[in-house]
Amino acid sequence: MSRNVRDPVPYVVPQERTSSPDQVDTSVRWSIRTGSFLSPLRASALTDISNILFAHYLAETGSLLSALPPGGNNPFLTVLVPLCCNDDLLMHSLLALSGSHMGFQSTGIEVYMATCRHYSIAIRTLRNCICDFTAMDASRAMRILLALMMLSVFESLMGNTQGAMFSHLRASRQLILQLANSPLQSSTNDNGRLFSFLLEIYRYLVLINNITPFGAIESRTLPQDEFLDDIVDTMAQFDTCGAIFGGSHGLFKVLPFIAVLAARRLTEKDPSRASSEMYQALHVRITGWESTDPIVPDQKWQPQREAALELCREAALLYLETAMFPRSLNDTLTRTKILDHVDTIMLYAEQVSESPCETILLCPLMIAGSCMGRTDHRKRLQAGLRSTRFRMNHCVQAASLLESVWNSPSEHVFGPYGLGVVMRHHGINLGVV
Repeated sequence: MSRNVRDPVPYVVPQERTSSPDQVDTSVRWSIRTGSFLSPLRASALTDISNILFAHYLAETGSLLSALPPGGNNPFLTVLVPLCCNDDLLMHSLLALSGSHMGFQSTGIEVYMATCRHYSIAIRTLRNCICDFTAMDASRAMRILLALMMLSVFESLMGNTQGAMFSHLRASRQLILQLANSPLQSSTNDNGRLFSFLLEIYRYLVLINNITPFGAIESRTLPQDEFLDDIVDTMAQFDTCGAIFGGSHGLFKVLPFIAVLAARRLTEKDPSRASSEMYQALHVRITGWESTDPIVPDQKWQPQREAALELCREAALLYLETAMFPRSLNDTLTRTKILDHVDTIMLYAEQVSESPCETILLCPLMIAGSCMGRTDHRKRLQAGLRSTRFRMNHCVQAASLLESVWNSPSEHVFGPYGLGVVMRHHGINLGVV
């Protein structure tokens, strides 16, 4: 029987910390009795600042991860936190995630060391328990999946540029496929609600990382599993729906198709009939898209939400143009269309600034940034990414990557194709969140 996420924290006799971490039993094991992962030493007692990391997550990190307005139902707080309080694997993952954010603002070594300890225990636990996915029940699988989702975001926030996020996403996919074929996808209880939330995070991370031609960097190439998007759409009854995409799901769903078109066009001198038809179909799909998500409860943020979604639409159209015409700098008409899209995106970005909808904009802004020719646009985007209210390392890494694109001596290093060239050249595999 699955545990209700609102059950009280099971009592575990805390083990007293000693001066040497090696003398403490930090092992985390699955408890059949409680239906959670538990340790003799609770995760929140691992270090002297673990409770500070938890407080930081509650006050700052958790609220920045959702695209929903403040005061609404943010599942990064309402769903995730109660589960973590009952589960040491999840708590270690959450505290590592919080530390990756807090560490960007802290100059002390304590936060970094605590973050590394929580992360290493979470990774060690996952390696011990994912040897056999088929033997897991749904409750255990979802907790492992939730830990993997948090660690995927952790890798990006820590500024990892070696593709660690994609290793977590590949492991997550196996669990996603197992759970998608279970009764969970039609369940209306807390387990169904949690699965809906997890699936939305997974699809978001997979979709928005299609910012280079498909297969350009093998280690970041993931199966698209389009049927999972249909499941996301059918789980709209849960109050967690839209917390990640913020209404952008329908637009981000086209990114993998554009990435495939981009890869195909790089093998063609002139557009083939198949490429032209694909381009036209995608253009119609993007321009005709309408958000089906309900209007946000707080009308204060509705104009910003609409501007954010239009920004995403412009970015998708921009990506489509660069995919279809990879040597567009040589064509005056196409170049003008591309720069017009960039101008429009920057106007929308001003309207969205400081709103919750900024959460979904890193991917579209990287697409726009890779196509920027105007110096003032570049300076504004660089300043925005490096001094954003999110104060997260992945924004700085994104700014550095765009700077490398702009500084390339080759005029062909342009657009998402240019992002791929620069990442390969510098050995970078940046995960976007």
